[in-house]
Amino acid sequence: MTGFGRASGGPADAPWQAEVRAVNHRYLDLVLHVPENCRGFEEAIRQLVSQHVRRGRVEVALMPPPGLAPAPSQRLVVDMSLVAQYHEALQEIGARWGAPAAPNAGTLLALPGVARLVPVPGPGGEETWPPLEEALGAALADMVAMREREGHALGQALADLVTRLDRLRTQVAEAMPGVRRTQISRWRARLDELGAFPGEDARQVRLPEIMERGDLTEELERLQSHMRQVRTCLEAREPVGRRLDFLAQELLREWGTVAAKAVDAETASWAVEARVTVEQFREQVQNVE
Repeated sequence: MTGFGRASGGPADAPWQAEVRAVNHRYLDLVLHVPENCRGFEEAIRQLVSQHVRRGRVEVALMPPPGLAPAPSQRLVVDMSLVAQYHEALQEIGARWGAPAAPNAGTLLALPGVARLVPVPGPGGEETWPPLEEALGAALADMVAMREREGHALGQALADLVTRLDRLRTQVAEAMPGVRRTQISRWRARLDELGAFPGEDARQVRLPEIMERGDLTEELERLQSHMRQVRTCLEAREPVGRRLDFLAQELLREWGTVAAKAVDAETASWAVEARVTVEQFREQVQNVE
């Protein structure tokens, strides 16, 4: 599910700002946009986000108080003793070959080992983490509230699709006795017709095997069981997205079997409608955490 939250934390005259955006994703995919000198808090940020969100692509942006420039993440360190050694060596070379050497600063800085960048330690946790945590926690709560409102609407849409599937299953179950009677009547007529021809042996026609082809009892029972599990998931408070996705696949499989075994046009039509409905259900389930 999608969601957005924004909040501030820390002193009123110099607050930190936090923004959180969430979109659909099968797993928790966290993207952080934080100042360089706050990289040391990344693990704490991830733990805080995982307490509120278990599934989705979540982008977190943290902004320092206005007017507060972030400290550099690296600084230049020059090894002056090594510079002196290089300078002495260049002078010795110049004296030996009669060409006095006067290297400039740029040349010396470019020599191996003279200059290097070292990381600057981030700000202390006692100073920076509390306002960051306050801002991020409030933004996450705001985002979660938005996702819950969307989730309520999504739950109602899924419940409507389940009701439609239940109706189609009931229609197939109620029509099955009449379909079987019609099927038996047709095959009895066929057996009588075969008996009228001396060249054909009616005993070779095995009616029980023929009737088994159109028997949907097991499929309808499994569909009913899957539907009960779907309703249980829709009433649950914990994340059920993956379980619902699995149940949608099972529903699609069973309705495919119903369509393949259907011996009348009406049952086949209901099975096709059910498969379309399950596909709609499965698309919506991708938005469920």
